[in-house]
Parts: sequence; C-alpha cells; structure tokens
Amino acid sequence: MLDEKTRKSLLPWIPNALKLGRTSSLDPNVGNPWECQLSKGVHLISQQSLIDRATLMKHHIWPNGRGTNLFAVKGQPNHFVLKTLHDQGFCFDCSSPTEILDAMTVGAKPGEIMYTANATPWEHLKFALAHGAKLNLDDVCYLDILETVPETISFRVNIAKMRKDGGQNKIIGKAGKQKYGVPYEKLVAAYRKAKTMGVKYFGLHTMFASNNRNWKTHVMTVQILLEIALQLKSELGIQLQFINAGGGIGVDYKHPDDPTVKLTEDDQPFDLQRYGREVNILLNEFEQTNRWRPDFYLECARYVAAPTGVWVAPIIAVTQKYRRFACMAACDGADLLRAGIYPAHHHVIILDKDCRPVEGRKIIRQSIVGPLCENIHAVSQRYLPEIHIGDHIMFCDSVCHGIEMGMNYNGWTKSPQIMHMADDSLKVIARAQTIKDIRSLQMPLN
Repeated sequence: MLDEKTRKSLLPWIPNALKLGRTSSLDPNVGNPWECQLSKGVHLISQQSLIDRATLMKHHIWPNGRGTNLFAVKGQPNHFVLKTLHDQGFCFDCSSPTEILDAMTVGAKPGEIMYTANATPWEHLKFALAHGAKLNLDDVCYLDILETVPETISFRVNIAKMRKDGGQNKIIGKAGKQKYGVPYEKLVAAYRKAKTMGVKYFGLHTMFASNNRNWKTHVMTVQILLEIALQLKSELGIQLQFINAGGGIGVDYKHPDDPTVKLTEDDQPFDLQRYGREVNILLNEFEQTNRWRPDFYLECARYVAAPTGVWVAPIIAVTQKYRRFACMAACDGADLLRAGIYPAHHHVIILDKDCRPVEGRKIIRQSIVGPLCENIHAVSQRYLPEIHIGDHIMFCDSVCHGIEMGMNYNGWTKSPQIMHMADDSLKVIARAQTIKDIRSLQMPLN
C-alpha cells in the first residue's frame, strides 16, 4: 500500500510530471499526427521509496547476507528502476532474452541473473548461459535440448500437493491446472538425470502464490523447500547451493482508511518482520542440524515496487447512462490492464484540476473507465467523492504489473513514466508512446 510518506512526497510533483510527460498532442493543424501521443496521463515513481523498501527487505530477511532478492524484471523492466534496485544489492530473475538484456544494461554481472522461463527453445537457454545466467528449468524435458551442460542447474518444483493449506492460490490456480513446475513426484528423477549428465551444482525453486499477504503461507513454502533439500541430499547426495522461494508476497491494495471498501482477513499488510524472523529461524536450525545451509533467494517484484508510485489521468467526461461513468483521457488497457482483466483493486484518490485531493464532496457510486473498446472498468461501481470534468484520478500502487502488462489495442498509446529522484528532481525515465511507435512494425504499402 502506498504509504503516507510516499503519497505526500509525490503529490506536489504531479502537476509538473503531467507537463513534463506531455511532449505532443493531437492537433490537425500542428505537426505530424504520427508523432503525437494520445494518453494525457502519467506514471510517477518515487526512487526513495524503492530504496527504502529494498533496504527494509535486506534488513529483515538477509541480515547475514546469505542470499538476496532476485527482482522479477517482468514486473517493472524500466532501466532506472532496475538500476536503483541493483545499486541496493538486488539481482534479477528473468523470463526472456529481452529481460536478460535489461538486467545487463543496468550492470548485472555473471551469476546475478536467474533465468526462469517456460516453453523455452534451446537458443534462449544458450543465450542465457552465454551471459552468465543460472538456468532454472521448468521441466525435465529441457535437459534433452541442452547442447552443452552447465555447471549449475535449478529446477522449479510444483509444491501445491505438498501443502497443508489446500494447495491452491486464487491467481495461480489449483495444482493440477498450473502449467508451472516439475510435479513433486517427478522431481528426484529430474535431479538424478541432471546429475548423470554432469551437472555439478544445484538449486531449487518454486512459485506457489501470487499477491498473498499471509506470512505463514510463505514460511510454509520455505519449510517445504528445506524438506526437499534433505530428501535430495539423502537420495542423491546432492547438497543444494540455494533455494528460491519465488515471489508472490503481496501488497494490500485496499486502503484501510477507505470507508467505501470492505476489508477481509486477506487484506491485511504482509508482516515482513515476522516473515524474516521465522525464515531465519528455519535456516539457522537447518544449518545447526545438518551442518550446511543453502543460500536463500526470493524473486519479489510487486512487494518491492508496486507501492512506490501512482498513475494519474485527467477526467474529460462524466456520463450518466444506466450507471454513472467518469471517463479518463488515458487508456487503462494500455497503462493499468490488471485492473480490468483481474479482480484487481487499486485505491484511488480523486484530485481536483490543480491536482489536490478533493474535500467535502458528496460520496456517490460511480465507475471510472478509459476509452478502450472493451467493457472493462478501471474502477467498477465504487463509492467515491463525486467526480467532475477536469478532475484527475490517482491510482495508487501502480508501479508493478501495470504499464508493463499494457497493450496497444485500438491504437492507444501508453503514458510516460517519470521518476521523482532521491535528489528531489524529476526525470523522464520512459517517454510517452506515440502513434508512430505502435505502428512502426508495419511495412510501407509501396
């Protein structure tokens, strides 16, 4: 959840960020329309908040430095975000050659990239190995396409059937329906085959949950990985170099002070301090009993980045149809698709024309929509201060899995990304898309 410190630090900069990101407009009498941007919104990210959240994770989870967070590049691949986190000691989890290039661009060295992908051709694996990435294989079948055998391999295991809490997650789904990971009952055979092929060092990875805020759920994941580590040691003599409990640590998108939203037990903030303490107890006890200890990794992106910024879009129309709709001059399908395709809630703050939070307005039920030709709503039927034309909508916790998942359907362009730097300046870290950008792959007619 966007904390009060970050919210207060970003609010005064929104007007300047909107101006800084607005480099062109669609005017039939001025310039080349292909060079114009359609979105009038802006993404604003706090660099200091990124630094603070990375520091907090390191303090609670890795007090001894035995591991780190492998930031999942898919969640927020902007190079300024990645560089900020790499400077704090984070490494990277990548799922495509593109993401490997992103990580390398910000200074990732050999050994600082984990390549976790599925449906992966050999040339992608070869590319990853050539750039010093460790392979985290999604299935044993990928051993058969390796033309060269790396020194280190990790397997992703599906642990859902081993869990005591039902073995399913609302987003990832039931164990039998997930496409991810080697089934637990086939895992020993996978490691045996890799060892026979000449692999020397091994890791173990899983990804059970998505946006889960129960610290006990995530501690159980670590406990299961350590149990599997002992099994591999006992049956195959393999001593794991590392275990990777994946991502999935969630953020509380619903604001506790919002009287219009009903909070449940699942909407409580993640207890990072308790999680870190319990994980380190497990690891310390494992080391004392077994006289060895694997390094511990996570691959959190959402927990690190989502609460560090906002997406702001102006309101250009308010319609009263069967429902009341406030219409944005920016496309949620391009900039915040998760709000439409998932049952995803984002806390919104209504700002006036000067980008100040509104006060004293009547609370009414209304929806907030963008221009996409699909019946999806950025905010569906929520009680909010009455929205007027000229207002701005500020979507909180939008920095991760937001614009990154966006599409250009209908030819809508994405908003620019602006970073509020730690030195109290503003920097454009990704310019707004133009019409030319999204049609640039088409070949000329002549």
